[in-house]
Amino acid sequence: MTAVELQLRFLEAARRFVEAGQCEGIVPDATLILELWADTLAHLEARRWEQLSRRLDWVLKLTLLEQTLAQQPHLDWASPALKHLDHLYSSLDPAEGLYWACERSGLVERLVPESRITRLMSEPPTDTRAWTRATLLRLADPATVDRLDWDQLRFQVNGRPVYWTLDLPDPLGATRAETAPLLPEAGNLWDALDALDATFSIETPLSTVIPCPSSSHARTTTNPI
Repeated sequence: MTAVELQLRFLEAARRFVEAGQCEGIVPDATLILELWADTLAHLEARRWEQLSRRLDWVLKLTLLEQTLAQQPHLDWASPALKHLDHLYSSLDPAEGLYWACERSGLVERLVPESRITRLMSEPPTDTRAWTRATLLRLADPATVDRLDWDQLRFQVNGRPVYWTLDLPDPLGATRAETAPLLPEAGNLWDALDALDATFSIETPLSTVIPCPSSSHARTTTNPI
């Protein structure tokens, strides 16, 4: 079985899932996603690279590198110049990144308008855990952020081995409607974490339970260094 054939099986399973109504109210535009997925797989199966280069990042980069090899016969895949282009393609700097140049030239198929991206950079969706994550980060001093992931935030207290950890396992949980009523009006990060039942821990050489001075609930844990 090829990778495309395996993807087609995944697509059929996803289509049955959507048709059974399992995505209603959860995944916006699920039908459009399936259509885009199916169209992409059809292009892959037929090896229509020109159409795919507008949609798949790896195809666009491969196309650019192959064009360079065709124009510069003295280069090969091991050439430092080609490796340099490989790195330039992925550069996040809009002034030097080759991807950004392709996007400005209209060679990339955009699925999300720039205006929406700009808005969501400062206004997280209120119906996912992103709202709670953004709210806590706005309350935090950057120096206190010890770990940040999709489903977990950990903050360090005053540079000491003292931490607050909040788990956000559900992408559709911890919404503004669920979280906002729990947050204190004072806007203090530690009080907010306490209100959200975050875990307070002190990392000490010995596993000794130390009560949390700012918390009223017994969720104190310890972890050996």
